[in-house]
Amino acid sequence: MSRKHGGLALAVVLLATACAINPVSRRPEFVVMSREKEALLGEREAARVAQEMGILPDEGIAAYVARVGARVAQHSRRTDVAYRFLVVDSEIVNAFALPGGYIYVTRGLLARLNREAELANVLGHEIGHVAARHAVQRVTAATPLAIAAGIPAAAVGLVLPGLGRSIGALGQLANALTLAPYSRAHELEADRLGQEMAAAAGWDPLGLADFLHTLTREEQLSGAEAGPSFLRTHPLTEDRVARGRDTATRLERSAELPIAATRAAFLEKLDGLLVGRSAAEGVFRDNAFLHPDLDLRMRFPEGWTTLNGRDFVAAQAPGGTARVVLQIAAEADDALAVARNFAQAEGAAFGLLPKAIQLGSREAVRAYGRSGDATLDVSWIAHGAYVFQITGICQSREYDAFQTPFIDVALSLRTLSADERAEILEDRLRIVRAEAGETLPQLIERGAARWSAEQVAVANAIGLEARLEAGQLVKLPIAQRYAKSEPAETSALR
Repeated sequence: MSRKHGGLALAVVLLATACAINPVSRRPEFVVMSREKEALLGEREAARVAQEMGILPDEGIAAYVARVGARVAQHSRRTDVAYRFLVVDSEIVNAFALPGGYIYVTRGLLARLNREAELANVLGHEIGHVAARHAVQRVTAATPLAIAAGIPAAAVGLVLPGLGRSIGALGQLANALTLAPYSRAHELEADRLGQEMAAAAGWDPLGLADFLHTLTREEQLSGAEAGPSFLRTHPLTEDRVARGRDTATRLERSAELPIAATRAAFLEKLDGLLVGRSAAEGVFRDNAFLHPDLDLRMRFPEGWTTLNGRDFVAAQAPGGTARVVLQIAAEADDALAVARNFAQAEGAAFGLLPKAIQLGSREAVRAYGRSGDATLDVSWIAHGAYVFQITGICQSREYDAFQTPFIDVALSLRTLSADERAEILEDRLRIVRAEAGETLPQLIERGAARWSAEQVAVANAIGLEARLEAGQLVKLPIAQRYAKSEPAETSALR
């Protein structure tokens, strides 16, 4: 079958009419996806989310979120999906849903909540998107354009470079479902449905408006650098908070008691939650990269811009004329065999001929080659349970200038010293009791917190100039030595 006819056949399949009754509106709707295909799509994209973004390994907080979500979902108008609730291991403040009932909140969002009702309403809002099939409707609307434009999934990483691999590589459809803003009508419908479900399950429906108000303050504080967030993927219209407050006054809560009945009980659930970047993904100290779980230290050239991705670490020369990337090539101890496999596959175009050498005090494998105007310089080193690959690439005419920096990076790979390991810290959310009349700056200084007074005020839904009451509970991120989690995720490099 020719490509032309194949594309036509695909278009016919995707654009074939499908009429169904929406479980929320009870009106007929035109969609291009059956419920069976919706479930398969959700399962596939959920696997990608787990692989590329990561699921928080904290079983306690995960079980708690799932318990709240399951109770809210009992009141969903759509019963033909099995709702699943997961916590994404990301500091970004966001929540999203995939077709088939996959509901996600990030640990960054959890850190900004102040009572269980807010969590219940956020989960209800995402359940509402699934129940009303909003994501499926967006796929339906986008499908003819995607076919006409012929946009490959791989292009997403190019048009969204600022988001990094953890989001940009999820694929075109996953990006469309998790990052594209909903319409105003979809947002308002999901708000209303979420509040109705939360109230029916026993939570205060005002929790949604309270949370949106906190996020509005967060957005104002963080600015454009914050990246994708709940308010960017779920735009805040002028009257959305007001509508939420009005809806809350007209809803009657069931007599069912919350799981965490008080703010103190709720905050206890969050105590110890990871805040910011996980040290399990490695940390940078200036231009030195330290990875505690892999017992690895590597130094990149001074003045180069560094990036800690989920499955690689990279540095780029000023002007972007050269790059060097560290990644795990294989779980093995034979660097030469791994190098030869790479040379025969990905490196074939460069004519790589790997050779075993002595690199400083350790054995290694090196190869370099040219393809067009680009030169590839690759080193393989067995370290611990893995073979690491250090790849340098630059324009061929500049290779003489960059060969030494490429080799120096490979030479710098070694184990961590005891002092270096002790210096690896990560921030954990801790619940601190204020003293009578204490100000936020005073509390931050006493607790050695890693947020500014403005960040603490927003995250705790209190005023910046507030005088705290004796015993008032405040969430603070406090640095502590990294301790490997069980079960552990082996970071970015895997």
